[in-house]
Amino acid sequence: MTRRSWMLALAAAALFGATGVAIAQEVALKRTQKTGEKLTWEFSVKGMVAGAEFTVNGQTIEEVVSTSPTDGYRVKVTDKDVKVTVMGQAQDQPVQEPTEVQRDPKGRLLDTKGPANNVFPPEVMKTMLQLGEVVLPDKAVKVGDEWKAEYDNLLSGAGKYSVSYTLLAVEKVEGEDAWKIGQKAEVSGAAGAIKDDTVYWLSGKDGALLKRESNKTGVPTPVGAMSWIEKISRTR
Repeated sequence: MTRRSWMLALAAAALFGATGVAIAQEVALKRTQKTGEKLTWEFSVKGMVAGAEFTVNGQTIEEVVSTSPTDGYRVKVTDKDVKVTVMGQAQDQPVQEPTEVQRDPKGRLLDTKGPANNVFPPEVMKTMLQLGEVVLPDKAVKVGDEWKAEYDNLLSGAGKYSVSYTLLAVEKVEGEDAWKIGQKAEVSGAAGAIKDDTVYWLSGKDGALLKRESNKTGVPTPVGAMSWIEKISRTR
């Protein structure tokens, strides 16, 4: 290639990135759901608590109970085929009653109700749900743009904490354009500090979760702080 050809190639790479999507191009991130719609994901978790390693594998099924352009959406979430392995000992888990989750149109957690959790106190469980979905920005963004969301700090019982998001890239996942979004947060309370570093791939078609990779540390439990790495991917 000539010197000019190399310069053009470098300029094109800087402008379009490896995915062929122009970095300067703004996209309006949004979700569209239909009442009765069901999605299924497979998940795997590898973590540690009280010096013991554990793994959790299974499926999550989410059904849209209701949706409104002004009030947001309510989903019913059920985990099934869950197997927990602690220090090499595996045990199948019974199917629990579904958890209902209400979010506003952007994805901000509004309310939740479901069965009691014997691992996480209620304030920790709700914090995990706050960190479990991207709160979409109010305006169109381009790759590299950042935005924030604020939640009440349930761990301390006072003040708020921020969740930071970044549109990292637009990539192909399952043959469709996907928004790759990074999420970072730290939530402090009397029992310690939860640190969260998560990457989501959301469908460019309807905003549905295609896959997620999450690293959380310092999550309070009755037996000490828990940390884990989670991977989840859509099956249908």
